[in-house]
Amino acid sequence: HKTLYYDVDPFLFYVLCEMDEAGHRIVGYFSKEKHSAEGNNLACILVLPPHQRKGYGKLLISLAYELSIREGKVGSPEKPLSDLGLVTFRSYWTEVLLDVLAKHQGNLSIKQLSIMTAIKQEDVVSTLQSLNLVRYWKGQHVVSVNPRTVEEHVRANQRKCLMIEPQLLRWMPPTSLPALQHQHSGSGGGGGSTTPSASMKRAGGAAQLSDAHPHLPVPPASSGATGGGSGPSRAGSAGTAAAVPPVA
Repeated sequence: HKTLYYDVDPFLFYVLCEMDEAGHRIVGYFSKEKHSAEGNNLACILVLPPHQRKGYGKLLISLAYELSIREGKVGSPEKPLSDLGLVTFRSYWTEVLLDVLAKHQGNLSIKQLSIMTAIKQEDVVSTLQSLNLVRYWKGQHVVSVNPRTVEEHVRANQRKCLMIEPQLLRWMPPTSLPALQHQHSGSGGGGGSTTPSASMKRAGGAAQLSDAHPHLPVPPASSGATGGGSGPSRAGSAGTAAAVPPVA
């Protein structure tokens, strides 16, 4: 339970929905500051209890980091993390870092890993320390691995989770949103306007991600399924998801 002391306008909300022939069901979300002085790419994250243990938490985390990559930034969740939050983020960091190390046979520095994955260096170091893959040498942390060691860790962490597919992500950084909002407000309701979207695939059905404006009502499921309502179009084939950025 949290008490809200401040307005939610400084935040963007990314909402994840399951989608089938019956419509859309919200399963979780994460929020992100539009401008974070600490470089946080995620403020709060929630997966509703009936939909936990389906991999949706790490799916939302992977989206947060993919957005950071598109922005050309490194990011980190708002600290301190809860015990469950730390476990979830550590699991994501481990899978991503091991995948990159395996592809490059471990020949990467902490800084290179941070830039390639958008994970802050402090989180890279703490994750590699938990795997005993880093050592302190001449005043700095250095990656200490060989291909065989990485392969052993990859085999020990073979459980794959849901991840955003970058090639399906269609999204523009928030710095370009004011012009989009101005265009929307001047179009007499936005009819016929083109809104950038993001897509992702998921096995066993479809899911939807949306940038939710705090004052934008969620449209009924029937209008989203057919694309015939007055709200943003959410039509899509099975196995894809659309993310709609906030509008004024």
